[in-house]
Amino acid sequence: MRSHRYTTAFYLEVLLLIVALLFAALALARVFAQGRAESARAGELTRAVALAENAAEALAASDSPEELFALLDRNENASMLPDGSLIAVNYAADGSPQPGGPMVLQLRWISEPSAGGEMVRGDIGVYYGTDPDPVYTLATASFRKGVTP
Repeated sequence: MRSHRYTTAFYLEVLLLIVALLFAALALARVFAQGRAESARAGELTRAVALAENAAEALAASDSPEELFALLDRNENASMLPDGSLIAVNYAADGSPQPGGPMVLQLRWISEPSAGGEMVRGDIGVYYGTDPDPVYTLATASFRKGVTP
């Protein structure tokens, strides 16, 4: 009888241990899933920052919206408003140029005449998918001495 009691207690302890381990495994699985999602968002932000920095450098190197468009357009993945004030460039999720890709870089060309030249400001936003909020925004400017619009 005494042996039966110890056997029952042993099985009960093993059952409780298994339940505790199961809850710990579920909690860890949830933590790892959240970490994976956070890692994906961090990668998306990194690609958005790189695209915005490249566009800012192209803005500084160009003298007109048309020249900027030519620098950014790869594989016909860019479009521009007729007045040249807004350029939209599509990229694949990995940041490579792709027409109709899910990442969209929008660059607004704002020209302001000033004494001795022209100040060109660029408002850059990188959007992912159908989200109306940008993943990353960057404001940049470039002064062109002696240039008159």
